[in-house]
Amino acid sequence: TCISREDFMNFTLRIVESSVLMMRKQSLILQKPVSQHVFIFDMEGFSVKDASFSPTVEILQRLISVCQANYPETLKAAYIINASKAFQLLFRIIKSVADQSTVRKIQ
Repeated sequence: TCISREDFMNFTLRIVESSVLMMRKQSLILQKPVSQHVFIFDMEGFSVKDASFSPTVEILQRLISVCQANYPETLKAAYIINASKAFQLLFRIIKSVADQSTVRKIQ
């Protein structure tokens, strides 16, 4: 099933917003700031076809831009698992336009 770019963006941003809400709740419970999250992305099945599909590049660039602009310094780390060669190639392109402090947090 294919979803629209907007639906994918909205879904992903809802996950980020949920994480921010959980950090706020944990801050209250622990009575100390909890201000960063860790994300794990499983890229199993990501193919050359996916990497060469221009909306994929557009969505990733847009997602990174939105997160950098609206959630600065909330990313502690992001781990990418099962990254295919196709994803690694795409990520090299994306890294060139992303904020380097964000790129350093992605492994």
